[in-house]
Amino acid sequence: MIARRLCLAPWAAAAAAGGYERHRSYVGADFFSKWDFDSSPDPTSGHVIYVDSSEALSTGLANATGDRVYLGADMTSDTGGAGRRSVRVRSKDTFDSGLFIASIDHVPTGCSTWPAFWMYGEDANHPWPSLGEYDVIEGVNNQVRASTTLHTSDGCDQAEVRAGEDMTGGWAPGSPNARASNCYVHAPGQFNNQGCIQEGPVDSIGPGFNQMGGGTYAAEWAPQRGYFRTWFWPRGREPGDIAQGAPTPEAWGTPYSFFGLGLNCPKEHFARMQLMFDLSFCGDWAGGTFARDCPRFAERMTCEELVAFHPEELQEAYWSIRALDVYQLSEDDAVAEDDSGPRGGGGISWWHFVISMLIVLQSVVICGIALFVYRMMRPKHHLPDVERASESSPPSSPTRPLVLGPASPQHGRPAVPPMPPIRMQAGRDQAARSVPLSRAQSAPQRVGPSFSLARP
Repeated sequence: MIARRLCLAPWAAAAAAGGYERHRSYVGADFFSKWDFDSSPDPTSGHVIYVDSSEALSTGLANATGDRVYLGADMTSDTGGAGRRSVRVRSKDTFDSGLFIASIDHVPTGCSTWPAFWMYGEDANHPWPSLGEYDVIEGVNNQVRASTTLHTSDGCDQAEVRAGEDMTGGWAPGSPNARASNCYVHAPGQFNNQGCIQEGPVDSIGPGFNQMGGGTYAAEWAPQRGYFRTWFWPRGREPGDIAQGAPTPEAWGTPYSFFGLGLNCPKEHFARMQLMFDLSFCGDWAGGTFARDCPRFAERMTCEELVAFHPEELQEAYWSIRALDVYQLSEDDAVAEDDSGPRGGGGISWWHFVISMLIVLQSVVICGIALFVYRMMRPKHHLPDVERASESSPPSSPTRPLVLGPASPQHGRPAVPPMPPIRMQAGRDQAARSVPLSRAQSAPQRVGPSFSLARP
């Protein structure tokens, strides 16, 4: 065991030498010069009207200062039954990997709300979900656990991810008898277009999140290292290396969400993804779970009526973003500034190459010396017994049973058939991506699904 540790330590140091470097800090007075407002119709059937940049900035639905970005909905008007004005913004930058650290003071919450911070890729030649989707923060109504989700084309399965070991969170249910661990949007045994969903800790979204002053998310997409990982810390409990601008994910412990990239889910499922913030109302998910999550309102009105006629109930429907920083591994060249701009710098520097080679050579020497000393000091007559014991040891199980998370954060209520969150939108004028199962069984067939969320 000692010899093994001596051999592995230098290799770990070599990996650490290629650490994360800051690529972009978004929060600032120029925030909106780096983002586009998307005013196309909501593809998730939300009772919302997304406004353009001119209207959003002139009416105060969006604003940016040196240390805060505000994105919210109209909280004063009676809409007369129409959808409520809100915002949806998309980064001009596209990404092929990165560490995305968002410190958020306030997330939209309350009955009828559906906020999300997410990434997705799509273009004229690659319709959703061929370039993938990574939902970092998402939830509806007054839920208190954020959902973190992947959506892909066929061939991305996460069944081998072990709750309690690879991640501290749990799986959302894919059906009454299965977990949602297949990221394919048409995976058998899961709700159509559901993707693979993992749940964050209590108060990673919702009223409790806001009452404690928010918190920080770190979302790592590292195809070269074989995973997506997501962490959350309440405000004031973030690792010191984040405040110092030198994040080291390996020092943060087990993430609450983990998705592997490899044979069961090739990294090619994800490419050229953009960052998104949005705030919808009702729609396929928040509207479908409205009666369960908000019974005091549901007894008197529909979700859409609450949104249209009761702005006083929507005073928590806004984002307040304190920081949003993007880091790239030093050897990466994974960011495009925009469709017309140059690609971000990167590549392995000569100095980094030399240091890495020296570390590797050191590891070979140390490993050889350690093994030689170990063999010389080891009593000869013990060798056969040790070897026999090693040969007789049973192999470790390649997979372990998953500890499933709750179907809903609303604990302590009578059992209700689970209605897991299903995601999402991906581009202009797309059909709804998700609908709770109860709606799918009663609603007429749509173009693009209802719990079906089907994107083209």
